[in-house]
Amino acid sequence: MTSLQKTPELRMTLLHQQVTSFRRGILGKRKSVNFCRTVCAPLESYLNMAGYKVKLVSGNVRGFAHLWLAMTDGRIIDPTADQFSAPDGSPMPKVYIGKLPPGYSSDTLDTLQLVVVTCQQCGASWTPRVPDPVRCPRCQSRRWNEPPRDDDRA
Repeated sequence: MTSLQKTPELRMTLLHQQVTSFRRGILGKRKSVNFCRTVCAPLESYLNMAGYKVKLVSGNVRGFAHLWLAMTDGRIIDPTADQFSAPDGSPMPKVYIGKLPPGYSSDTLDTLQLVVVTCQQCGASWTPRVPDPVRCPRCQSRRWNEPPRDDDRA
């Protein structure tokens, strides 16, 4: 059974474990202050390869520049949330997964759309990082968005 076939509760627990482990692998025992890009950028790729649809978001937390990941269901993943405190002064968890907390803001969240494209050569589907991908990540075809030619089928 893949992680995509599990119950939503179990999938969230597994996601939290994966993010926590990933964070620990990058930061070790270091504090997370100023490491949001260092953790979030590769985590975005890792989670998308694992079947989660996430996008890197740039925003701010109470006036400080910050990066986190947005999920298609509107929740966010902040693997370095502990560098901030909650509005009531209590500490944030090391890894936060949930709705956008008070104090977080980003213009890009309102327009977040994850586009999925499919290679017409090999059938692979992926979320591109650029508006017009040069090639398919699976078959490396530069004609990923063109129908196969008759001479390719023989």
